[in-house]
Amino acid sequence: MQKVRQSHKASKSIKLDQIKVLEDETGYLMTSSSDPSRQYHILKAGETCEHASCLKCRKCNICIHSYHCDCLDNVIRANICKHIHACAREFNESVNDCGINFYHEPNIVEQKMLLEMNATPIIVNENRKIQSQAELILGLTQNKFEEQDLEKIEKKMAEVIALMNDAGKKII
Repeated sequence: MQKVRQSHKASKSIKLDQIKVLEDETGYLMTSSSDPSRQYHILKAGETCEHASCLKCRKCNICIHSYHCDCLDNVIRANICKHIHACAREFNESVNDCGINFYHEPNIVEQKMLLEMNATPIIVNENRKIQSQAELILGLTQNKFEEQDLEKIEKKMAEVIALMNDAGKKII
């Protein structure tokens, strides 16, 4: 919890002009304060969990599952990083400023869509291990590699992509 509080405090130094909302509004791109050539990709992943054991930031009303960031603090250390706190704060403020009311009576089409959406977590849960490993790889890409290692990594990654692409086609 101490790391979460530290990250929350550190997020206050992030200026709003460093945060860009993605065109499809599923996440954010954030320019690093220390290295303007570096950008972090933050995705809104889900709602805040109600599990008592889940890592949370009460001030931002988020949990470790609410957002994903490609920084080392989130991917490797499994912390709610300062980038996530800044995005959550920006999202919450923009929602509050707009006065958006999230509750409304769902119509038949919306109810059908909700039923279909409730069926998709099965696929997500089956692929969670793959997704976690992919996030770990994404974090490790910030390391420096020797040329021969880079070639091996690129070859293996191409094999994995081809395997996943072929396997996905079989199911569809």
